[in-house]
Amino acid sequence: MSVRTALALINGMKDELLGESVEELDKDTRWAVTWFDEDGFAWGEAGKANLLANAHATAVNGLVADGILEVKGNQVRLLRPEELPADWDPREDTRLTVWEMTHHLLRVYYHEKKGDEVTAALLRKLGSRADVARDLAYKLFTISEKRKRSAEAQAYNALVLGWPELARLTQGLPTELVSTQQRLL
Repeated sequence: MSVRTALALINGMKDELLGESVEELDKDTRWAVTWFDEDGFAWGEAGKANLLANAHATAVNGLVADGILEVKGNQVRLLRPEELPADWDPREDTRLTVWEMTHHLLRVYYHEKKGDEVTAALLRKLGSRADVARDLAYKLFTISEKRKRSAEAQAYNALVLGWPELARLTQGLPTELVSTQQRLL
């Protein structure tokens, strides 16, 4: 058994024992959650990021390709929601992660304040994967509260609290309105 495989098994058992089910999270999102817990959106050492990536059976260059991580020299950091591209379409994303889905929803809903209807249109594009994004937003709210990162906690909390209305709108959006809203994204 390789070290990478052993570390992935250990992480899975740790999550199970701690009651933090992350089964539905992709490996890149699991990496991002671990990084966020320790460093938030701050710069950190690339060496540490590589070790963490190996433990989660992923790679830093894959995280960059996901569009969630920035690398400068020997430093890395998670991209903030407001830094993500406004023209993102999850249907065209070949490396779609739960982290990315959650933060694009947060970008539209909280940072750009585009409103419930536009956010619901994006949510509709995510389809059945959207509920995992909500669960991640709640987990990141909890981490932010624990780490006393009030600005991030507020943003994640707003998305979680707004979710029932967004879900309701997603179910009730007529097709022509969704098409109009999609052009706005």
